[in-house]
Amino acid sequence: MPGRVLILRDKALCAELIRELDANGVDCTFLPVTNTEFLAADVKQLFKYNWIAFTSANGVRGLFRALKTSAHVLPLNIKIAAVGKATAEVIHELFSRSADVVSEIADGTHLAQTLSKSLPAGTEILYPSPAGHDTEFTKIARQEGLHIDCLPVYKTVPVEDTVLREQLESAAGFAAAVFYAPSAVRAFGKAFPAPWNLTAIAIGPSTQKALAETGHKNISMSQDTYSLAISRAVREALELEWGHTHA
Repeated sequence: MPGRVLILRDKALCAELIRELDANGVDCTFLPVTNTEFLAADVKQLFKYNWIAFTSANGVRGLFRALKTSAHVLPLNIKIAAVGKATAEVIHELFSRSADVVSEIADGTHLAQTLSKSLPAGTEILYPSPAGHDTEFTKIARQEGLHIDCLPVYKTVPVEDTVLREQLESAAGFAAAVFYAPSAVRAFGKAFPAPWNLTAIAIGPSTQKALAETGHKNISMSQDTYSLAISRAVREALELEWGHTHA
């Protein structure tokens, strides 16, 4: 199963995935295309909410940092909603709490729909969010009648396209690339415009949608955000590529 794979993430964040891919003889190159900057956030307003919703691990980490910096703790009466099991695990790791609601499909749209089915219209929810733009979660939740207050706790900063091109001559030579978020699609696409001669593997439906919007056609999606599922998606892409080139 030859073929190189481009992982668009910091290698330091991928220890488990590296073990999975190494065990299957997959040759990987890592190229971080975005950086995360955590923001100072006013957490005093947190205590008026009965619900808090997280759509990413960075949202959890950002709120945890803000609470720690201001010597506050997460109130025990606040119920927690998480976008998928991986984010719920980070909540448990940092706050020693289990999420009260976890969407089965790990994207903001499904979390918003899950909450709207169980909460009355007008329910106020605090959303530790990325800075600078509305997310699918906020759009859908508000359409469904929920009241979402954003608390920006981090921002995603794309690596300059000139820097990416210095680190990687081109996208050629890779059989597949793994995209972790829509921001990664945008950053990589600016440096190396689509379409690409590879299988683009999306982590989650929102990333799959962002890839489709570039015009790229050869897209697959990992079944969930865990390393085992990502590794399986990579191996399936490589096997398919091998079959096409040796048919």
